Amino acid sequence: MIQKNFLQPRLSGPSFEDGSIPLNILAGIAGLGELIENVAKWRFLEAHPSRKQIPRNFTDGIELKLSGLEAGSAISRIDLITRSSQHQDSRSELLPHVSELRVPDNETQYLAYYDEALATVMRFVDLVKNDEPREKHLPRKYWKYFYQIGHNLQDQDVIEIRSHLPIDPVELDRNALVKLKPKREDSTQHSEALTVRGLIPEVDQSKKSFQIKVLGGRSVRAEIPDQYFDVIMQAFNHYDRSSTVSISGFGRYDSNNRLAGLQSIERIVLFDPLDINARLDELRELKDGWLDGEGYAPSDAGLTWLSASFNRYYPEGLIRPRLYPTFDGGVQAEWVIKSTDVSININLLSREGEWHSLDLVSDTERQRILSLDDENAWKWIVKEIQILSGKPK
Repeated sequence: MIQKNFLQPRLSGPSFEDGSIPLNILAGIAGLGELIENVAKWRFLEAHPSRKQIPRNFTDGIELKLSGLEAGSAISRIDLITRSSQHQDSRSELLPHVSELRVPDNETQYLAYYDEALATVMRFVDLVKNDEPREKHLPRKYWKYFYQIGHNLQDQDVIEIRSHLPIDPVELDRNALVKLKPKREDSTQHSEALTVRGLIPEVDQSKKSFQIKVLGGRSVRAEIPDQYFDVIMQAFNHYDRSSTVSISGFGRYDSNNRLAGLQSIERIVLFDPLDINARLDELRELKDGWLDGEGYAPSDAGLTWLSASFNRYYPEGLIRPRLYPTFDGGVQAEWVIKSTDVSININLLSREGEWHSLDLVSDTERQRILSLDDENAWKWIVKEIQILSGKPK
């Protein structure tokens, strides 16, 4: 069975003037599928008050995906199709498939609840748009999905939701989203958009979950999105090399505004542990007391200066150092080059560096004080690194 145009969000406004959809907004549109699935489960339980749980096979074989982008303005499409017909109609799409709802022929007994969910969602959006009472129409725990779907919309952007049901299209814009943004007083927990950086010290493949140790913060758990499984595993396998990730999405915060977990993930970026700019950005996340309650955080102005200095004076192809925070609010750069250990302890206030090198074979040790505001000091550093690595200019 094919249900064409089960859901068809049409997007208009400055963000879509060229007929394309920015990826951060497209990710939100894809979240409509998760919303409808959860509301369908709620509708089933409402219809069967004696049941405490949904049937095990309620979603078996049902897959919500974006199906395509159609010609004209920025119009995405979510189809309801059977698994047997998943290869049909793909030639009519303007772009390759990006979403659909697939249902096997023998699992149609619960499909009516997906239509009920769609009608509920559209009616709720209409109530919000017109400032009508909505609390009894949809439980508050589902409101967060609307904010997640459209939080990247700009002023004057509009998502018009159309469907195969005999219901007038409804519109979702920033004004409506403000009304649906989770309020801290609604619960002891609230959700907010966030971007965090951290290390991945633990992965539970059986539960498809992982732990992220947020830089300068606590460790929290989250589910592993299928599309980012390889990235998470790579960061986990390189944990001992301080390989960090940046995660954007929505976080859950407790009543003290502390991060309690990751509610949803939109994007994960893996950083090279030797990427100097990325590493210095990570150090910006540190707070005073980062070292077991002690230690000063590097100053933002100092890190900006150090990043600019590396960009200006340190050649792209030269072996890069590992960068670590120091107890007194500075940064230490460390190289291991063949048999020689090199370090520069950098004072971000005085902008002086203490060079120290030790040849572990000959036991030769060298020390030098460098004024890192001076271009000649950086030229000296570059020359020494080149000599040690066997690549003098």
